[in-house]
Amino acid sequence: MHSLSLLYLIAAAGSALGHIEMSEPVPFRSRFGSGGDVDYSMTSPLLADGSNFPCKGYQHDSVSKPSATYKAGGSGEIKLAGTATHGGGSCQISLSYDQGKTFKVIESIIGGCPLPMQYSFKIPSSAPSGEALLAWTWFNKIGNREMYMNCAPVSIEGGSGDKAAFDKLPDIYVANVGNGKTTIEGQDVVFPNPGDDTTGTDKSSGDAPAGSSAAGNASAPAAASGAASTPDASPAASPTPAANTPAANTSAANTPAANTPAANTPAANTSAANTPAANSPAANTPAATTPALQINANAASSAAETPSPSESAPASESTPSDASSGIGGSDNLRITCNCSSLP
Repeated sequence: MHSLSLLYLIAAAGSALGHIEMSEPVPFRSRFGSGGDVDYSMTSPLLADGSNFPCKGYQHDSVSKPSATYKAGGSGEIKLAGTATHGGGSCQISLSYDQGKTFKVIESIIGGCPLPMQYSFKIPSSAPSGEALLAWTWFNKIGNREMYMNCAPVSIEGGSGDKAAFDKLPDIYVANVGNGKTTIEGQDVVFPNPGDDTTGTDKSSGDAPAGSSAAGNASAPAAASGAASTPDASPAASPTPAANTPAANTSAANTPAANTPAANTPAANTSAANTPAANSPAANTPAATTPALQINANAASSAAETPSPSESAPASESTPSDASSGIGGSDNLRITCNCSSLP
């Protein structure tokens, strides 16, 4: 149990020391100062609800002397400490003369901040003389959407007194603290109004990603229109020639069976093999109409038992005596051929 508690404390301490904080000028309650009330979580971001904005709520602390003194129109520098830079990001340096109600930007660093741990800035010549707050704010590029802010008490000397000109400087950018603005993961913040003094490595990657337009994503593929216009019924024309009976089949169906000698090829079988329509004329034509054959009256009673010409032996041959057929012999059946009617 004690081991787990110790590990938790070590992890928490490492997390607190792992972010970035301003070391110069020395912020309120910083471990780099000489004061007794030290905040060891100075590397932590502002609360997500914005309740400790600005300056983590320390801007009203009383101090014996300012952390640094600057001359209007001159220059200064800040130093940072820590290891977890979260891929860099964008930072701003600003001044406040009303205990943190408003902060005016004097330097914007877009991209690559805080990869270096030291940055120079200029104090505007229009900056009024007097006590002020110098703030360093940072929006990390990688990680949770957060805002970091450290503030230090400073003094400005030799100001021109042109406060109206100073008030025209842009306000600091505020986001990720419950004010409705959220930065984008993986992109350097491009401040909407960075001011005249701007540095950094990236001044464009904070724009909206290319190709994010909803209209472009909704465009339908061109192939869809072509597929819809192709008629599904294009093969329908093929049955039309099939429905037309070839001339050869029509002639065969219309030719009377009498034209074909029964002894050679049965007309009914030929028509049936070609076109089913030929079966009707063959079935309707009585066998007696065939002029090629004449059957003796003596065999009329047994003709019904005689196989049809299409199934029997050729008519030119004599039928042998067969008791099962009901015909007594060749003397009882005489077949003559009227050959003059044949073609």
